[in-house]
Amino acid sequence: MSLGSKFIKYRKDLKMSQEGVAEVLNVTRQTISNWELDLTSPDLEQTKKICKLYKIDFYAILYK
Repeated sequence: MSLGSKFIKYRKDLKMSQEGVAEVLNVTRQTISNWELDLTSPDLEQTKKICKLYKIDFYAILYK
């Protein structure tokens, strides 16, 4: 499963919209879309924030 696919799954598990995630992370909705489509990837700090928001383990999202 790609990183973007994981982001989609975890976001939907929390019943959040791309807009909602973007607001919390202080990025645009387009940025969230690009991450979820694997067009771009979040940097390390953003990835940590995403993991905290989605309540998932940092290493699990990168290595599983």
